[in-house]
Amino acid sequence: MEPILLAKCSPCHTRTDPAPASGFAITYESSQLASSSTQCAVEAGELPRTQGACTIIRIHDLDSATRMPRTRGCTGDPVEDADNARCLTAEEQKTLEDWILDGQLD
Repeated sequence: MEPILLAKCSPCHTRTDPAPASGFAITYESSQLASSSTQCAVEAGELPRTQGACTIIRIHDLDSATRMPRTRGCTGDPVEDADNARCLTAEEQKTLEDWILDGQLD
């Protein structure tokens, strides 16, 4: 996961721990923290989503102002984003989704 996150999410997100002003460092430890993003809110009584689990939600966010990677012209649709190297490919999104489903292992 780290190579994908470094390639697509830096320079806003870095390996700096504690997290930079963006709130998410590209470290395993940071990925396990509870997300404070409103896009990743859960119902009362549910466990919060981790920052790692929130990444795919933020990539597909309908609001371009909060969609990740921010300000890179990405739609979250790998077909539409195919000509933009700054956006995640279908394979990268699948790797991210698998990582989340597998428990975000280190």
